[in-house]
Amino acid sequence: MQIADIARRYAAVLPNLDYRAVGINPQRFVTFEGQPDAAYEYITETILVQGSWQNFGTAPMQAGINLIYTLESCQLRLGINEVKLKMLDEEVPAVLFAGNFHHEVSGESGEERLENLNQAIAHWQQDLAAYEELIDSQFLAQTTGNAISVFPALAL
Repeated sequence: MQIADIARRYAAVLPNLDYRAVGINPQRFVTFEGQPDAAYEYITETILVQGSWQNFGTAPMQAGINLIYTLESCQLRLGINEVKLKMLDEEVPAVLFAGNFHHEVSGESGEERLENLNQAIAHWQQDLAAYEELIDSQFLAQTTGNAISVFPALAL
């Protein structure tokens, strides 16, 4: 979790760049080993409401959802997608929860924007906690999959 410190040092070395936003991008995979259709069923039966629109075409649809949450200091964009993870010699069905906390960096002067940039970076742990709370309490409370957390990425 040294990425926040690296980002702060980068901004300190290049303080005159025209920073516009900070993105904090956590991801989590929920795997369903030995259950080949479980990721598909989780998205289409747990998150989505059943309907005839799911049975259009010659093969089962692939599901992906994009949600936008407005929080106090930023927006959280959350993508939920069915994926296959390559683990050793097998493919494991999984659901990927990919988050993006988008913090606008504003300010009249470069110093003010740099200060706002550093504040957004400094709050990465609160963003990650909010992401984990959303995923754990709202989406994974009913699943039997094995959750695998992936460390957050920080983009400037």
